[in-house]
Amino acid sequence: AGFAIIMLATLIGPLGIGLYSAEGRVDNILPNIKQSAKIMMIIYTTYAVFGFFALWISGMPPFDAFNHSLTALATGGFSTRNGSIGEFNNLKIEVVTIFLMFLGATGFGIHYTLWKGNIKAFLKNGEPWLLFSTAFLMTLLVFPQTIGVLYKSPSEGFRKTLFQIVSAITGTGFSTVNLSEWHVFPLGLFVLTVLMMLGGMMDSTAGGLKQFRLFVLGKVIFYTIVDFVNPKRIVRKIEVWKGENVRYINPSMVKDMLVFFGIYFVAYFIGVFILLSYGYSLSDSMFEFSSAMNGVGLSIGLTAPDDPLGVIWTLTIGMFLGRLEFIVILYAIMRIIKDLRILISSSRR
Repeated sequence: AGFAIIMLATLIGPLGIGLYSAEGRVDNILPNIKQSAKIMMIIYTTYAVFGFFALWISGMPPFDAFNHSLTALATGGFSTRNGSIGEFNNLKIEVVTIFLMFLGATGFGIHYTLWKGNIKAFLKNGEPWLLFSTAFLMTLLVFPQTIGVLYKSPSEGFRKTLFQIVSAITGTGFSTVNLSEWHVFPLGLFVLTVLMMLGGMMDSTAGGLKQFRLFVLGKVIFYTIVDFVNPKRIVRKIEVWKGENVRYINPSMVKDMLVFFGIYFVAYFIGVFILLSYGYSLSDSMFEFSSAMNGVGLSIGLTAPDDPLGVIWTLTIGMFLGRLEFIVILYAIMRIIKDLRILISSSRR
């Protein structure tokens, strides 16, 4: 999805640049967006080929390996098996898939920084640290609670929990367990619900609020508190790294992020309320709509072909709005209105 936006922006010129920005992306790897698209194609293709061979060597049939490599990198989560990755019951395949999911949830600018060997710039980026540490800490929080309740041994609990945590936060949607069994473990479902909201990095194929926005707002809140308790007035420039570039946080950036957060949560709670009105529990409604709106695809059994039409439409609209990050919808509406005005004014002449 992310690469498709880049290619579309390349094809339609100046309008595409606006679409690129409206879709919530901030990375131009190179000054020319066409060059950026070529670099992204090379990086993405290389990862896809690597993923195919890694999964094949790990024991996955070639056809399945090809499809799962693509859907892992695209954080799409579609599988050729009804039981998703769990049907293979292969630790090596799960490890490779976790690696591919993290690659898919990593921003293209950060990939390019690593490809250039600029480790110093990479280490200054806050997004990777936030994504990986959140996944690790949430795994440590959740997996001990599963032992004796869902799984017999610590190793099995850690293996199952880690995979679901990574699948949720990267927005991929692969699974190795039947999540309907996690109803006996409310903490686990709540953590997965929140992680699906957080999402992957900016300029990746993942959905959600995005780690860059969370990192920026976290940094702003931290320094606001520091300045509040500090008796001396300090004029501070707060910087964040994005790929190889340094960006300074300004009021306009914070305002845009807060607007996005506001629209996001209004849409989310409307969707949850609609599902509640159909008789589903609060935890099920929150989980299922979080999965839909953040483009994940994990389910605890609520989503089914025989669902009421209102539920299906609610989840469908949630997927559509969340994938396009709301702002691009407003952008499209404004563009249509502008074109209609031009068309009407020209027809009157």
